[in-house]
Amino acid sequence: MRVSMGILGIFAAVIVVGCLLGPAIHLALCSFLGSVGAPLPFDRVLSRVFMALALLFLFLGRRRLCLRESLRQCLIWSPRAFFLSRTGFMLGVTSFFLLMLGANFCGALQFHPLELSPPEVFGKFASALATGLVVGCVEEIFFRGFVLQGLMQEMKTPWALLASSGFYALLHYFKTTDHVCLDHWQWQAGFSTALKFLEPFRHTTTMIPGMIGLTLVGMVLGIAYLRTGSLYLSIGLHAGWVFLIKFQGVFSVHDRAASRLWFGDNRLVTGAASWVMLVLVGWIVERWGKRLKDPS
Repeated sequence: MRVSMGILGIFAAVIVVGCLLGPAIHLALCSFLGSVGAPLPFDRVLSRVFMALALLFLFLGRRRLCLRESLRQCLIWSPRAFFLSRTGFMLGVTSFFLLMLGANFCGALQFHPLELSPPEVFGKFASALATGLVVGCVEEIFFRGFVLQGLMQEMKTPWALLASSGFYALLHYFKTTDHVCLDHWQWQAGFSTALKFLEPFRHTTTMIPGMIGLTLVGMVLGIAYLRTGSLYLSIGLHAGWVFLIKFQGVFSVHDRAASRLWFGDNRLVTGAASWVMLVLVGWIVERWGKRLKDPS
């Protein structure tokens, strides 16, 4: 079985099963949390159901996709794995903070004094850190552990890296900006919401800057895996970026109208300065990562 066809088949199964299970899972969560409707948007629940099912189906099908042994090898925990994840996290935080300093210098981002109480700041910090670690682990196992490794079985590594990174970028647009609320059982709600996830693809010109930036992100993370033979450097790097993206609102505000070409909109990855930063981080990972590859 061609790996790419297997991955596409799993993706189709994830959409169908997720759309069927999504409404029930959403209502169960609302009942458990004691809130129905706006506090827990259905579209967010559905997107997380899709990701959870994708990981589950790929894990169950890892033997047929010939990924069982390679996935085990790149997730072995050791002191080296802790070093890679810690180093990646620091590189991610440092590179993004330098980008923020550049945005501040150009007037695209303003730092402001902390307006929250210490417990509130700690809560934001803990939430951003937890989000970064979860997103880093889940997305790296999925995109680099499964998709990239799978594509490398049927195409040359550079093309597999580019294809998996493009797929990574595309899926970040598979969402809706208008939250969907669900306060009672509707079996078709998952399918109608999934169709709303396709709305961003109607405006392809506005997607181009983000696609460039996210594809570069995927390529840097892919290089981190390829050069070390482990997912932990890419997990740490990914987690560091997500952590600071989530936490930056505590002490800064982004001016969308200023230096839009260089620093994009509210997502800094859409600006040319972030592309330069990503190329530099990729160069660092490429040069330095080779020395960290496990000789075994």
